[in-house]
Amino acid sequence: MQIFDDYFRDYSEYKQTLNYIRCGIELPEGSYASSRGFDRVRMFYGNAFEILTSHFVIPACLNNICNNREFHQFAEMDLPLYTTIDKANRAEPFKNNRRLKFLLEGVDTGLRNASHHADIRLLKGHDIIEYRSGKKRKKKTMAYVRYIHLCNTLIINLFIMLDIELQLKQM
Repeated sequence: MQIFDDYFRDYSEYKQTLNYIRCGIELPEGSYASSRGFDRVRMFYGNAFEILTSHFVIPACLNNICNNREFHQFAEMDLPLYTTIDKANRAEPFKNNRRLKFLLEGVDTGLRNASHHADIRLLKGHDIIEYRSGKKRKKKTMAYVRYIHLCNTLIINLFIMLDIELQLKQM
């Protein structure tokens, strides 16, 4: 629930791109964020990524069922082993499932790592964030408005995961 509190605490930042996602419209070329509260939201992406990927066990098990296997039997492992793999790889079992792969939208391990290791910053006077990712720590840039857009994508998928879990609880 903390991630939802964090989101709504800084809703004024995130609402800048939320309607684009809700309407299924890509961000227009040349978009920019009118507000730059990056210092307040710099860790949000990484935190949302961690929570979302830690809940990938549900779609992974649903994928097993879709593939005529027991819920706990993956193509190459069982559920106890699956829960030990790196969170960045937990989407592997369902990444090709057309009904579940939407949960991977906005998932970027490099951006998560930069967020969690304080290797992300807003360039002064610009609408650009700069971060380093990968083993070679290659410098990357992205429009701040795109960062906000990705944060919204993850929070929407977290709301969907919460709904799925609540629905399963009622079964």
